[in-house]
Amino acid sequence: MSKKAIQKYLLYGELVCVLLMSCFFAYRILTFSNSEPMGYLLARLICFVFALLIILQNIKSKVTIWGPTFLAVSYVLIVTFNILIVTQTSINDFTDAALWPLLFLTAYEVTAQNCISEVSLFRILKITKIVCLGYSFVLVIEHILGIIPGTSEMFPTYVLLALVPFSLYEMDMEHGIKFNVIYLICTFLIMLMTSKRSCILVLAVGIMGYFLVKAKVQGRNVKAIVNRMAKYILAIFVIFLAMKLDIVERLNEMLNGDTNGRSAIWENVLEAFNASTLSEKLIGHGYHAFRFYKYRGYMYILNGNLAHNDYLNTLYDYGIIGVTVYVSFLLSMIKELLLLIKKKSEIAPAFTFSIVLLGFLTFVSYFGIESRIINYVAIFWGYTLAIKRFNIEN
Repeated sequence: MSKKAIQKYLLYGELVCVLLMSCFFAYRILTFSNSEPMGYLLARLICFVFALLIILQNIKSKVTIWGPTFLAVSYVLIVTFNILIVTQTSINDFTDAALWPLLFLTAYEVTAQNCISEVSLFRILKITKIVCLGYSFVLVIEHILGIIPGTSEMFPTYVLLALVPFSLYEMDMEHGIKFNVIYLICTFLIMLMTSKRSCILVLAVGIMGYFLVKAKVQGRNVKAIVNRMAKYILAIFVIFLAMKLDIVERLNEMLNGDTNGRSAIWENVLEAFNASTLSEKLIGHGYHAFRFYKYRGYMYILNGNLAHNDYLNTLYDYGIIGVTVYVSFLLSMIKELLLLIKKKSEIAPAFTFSIVLLGFLTFVSYFGIESRIINYVAIFWGYTLAIKRFNIEN
């Protein structure tokens, strides 16, 4: 078997394992388990090993030498140091923290060498979307019926958002247009049912950004597009009001300054960081250290155990050095978007949605702290940027 064939199947294996991870996470919620199922941990470990095998095969390749890939590798090295020296925990924590930058690297490297075809990739992603829609509807309906208490069932549905950039890109490439329209509609409905404000805003702002950038790339009248979208937004808002959906009240609360306890948590992160030693400020307190940080009122303010802000969470866990590398990588993705728009690339509209997703979730939730929500977005970035950089035609 050729090197290209091996890398192709390893990447397909990664995609299957990421799907299994999302399924096992949903299963954990359905079974009311407080710990990750063994299948979830095994799938993540296999995905991690596959990623390492791809990287080792390309370690001397010139395609790997590039700004964003350098930052991704730097982040992995910081995570490695943090877990081995600072946290001194297990391979389980390492695969959780370091998997997503490796997924970015492997998607980029395999695509750059033209080892995969869009048709095969889109076929796997179609199966993924069907499975994720299925378990998301079950989770949300059980929540509405009161079978699942709390809000934990909503987090597996974030995978749907992470797959949206691929759906938009597929449609722009004229693949599976009807299926992906249905997928987008179903995702929107699920987000309405969860009443997750950040998700609704990501979809709304992301789709608007997608159409605006698409109009600019295609040389169409952007002002006319804005006027048309304003009418659609108004119509949708009237429908929301008429249906008396909970999301309307929650959005109104957010506009009035309600952060659902996040502002109190952010203050506590900064207070804890300022009280740290110089070495802790530089290299951090350890992976998920803030998760176990005890302070008054935390569990009563917000259900969850992270800072709900990537930058503050990374600052506390990985220190100034870690957050600098993390932010630099994210800024490199924004820079790539601007270059795509400047060159009027057909990749730019879908890439815009991924940056909107990044912008919202890194500020009000957690995006790259763990390898859950960010996985498919990281794969999307690696895949599309390799196509752009090497002018690959599938």
